Amino acid sequence: MTPHLSHILVLDVVGRPRTVQGVLQRYQAILMELLTACGTYDALREIGETVTFSEESRLVVLFLADPAAPVRCALELWELVQELPSMTIRVGIHSGLVSVGADDSGRVTALGEAMEEVRSLVETGKEGDILLSQSYAESLGHLEEFASQIKEDEGSDAKRYRIEPQKLVLLDADEVSSEGFRTELESALATDGHETYSPSEGQIDLKWA
Repeated sequence: MTPHLSHILVLDVVGRPRTVQGVLQRYQAILMELLTACGTYDALREIGETVTFSEESRLVVLFLADPAAPVRCALELWELVQELPSMTIRVGIHSGLVSVGADDSGRVTALGEAMEEVRSLVETGKEGDILLSQSYAESLGHLEEFASQIKEDEGSDAKRYRIEPQKLVLLDADEVSSEGFRTELESALATDGHETYSPSEGQIDLKWA
């Protein structure tokens, strides 16, 4: 597997859902629905610049070209999650070399120090956190659009940064904010786990290997 420079967005489900497999898979499926409603993600997915897969309690997106895409996508997703109080996630973002392939069952594997770092980063977060590695945050220093939102996380032993979202209208997809869409997702989140509403773990949107 050849390493590729990737800009990594990790969405990690927290709380009770991550301990119940059927519920966790349903949350991941809903997260995938929310992702496709984010303009940044959808546009880059359409031109083959994303790799998306699930692992354990996480949904992972590798952005293959645009370094700022993970932050833009995280902020768009944050807007959506505010409408779904039952959806509890934390976010980690980092850039680095990632080797992506698939095992004999077709399940995606992503290897490399960058993946290990972003997994560790997101595990230190709390519900609602959007955490950035030091190197990733510093790489965005020249972008004025994030200047007021990226803050050093002074409560952490390791140097890291966080995004403090502002209440902005960031989405182009009008249907996402409709009452019907929110009601449908909240209904899915409230399901007791006996219904099947799940993606297969592993390959969701593998564009290269």
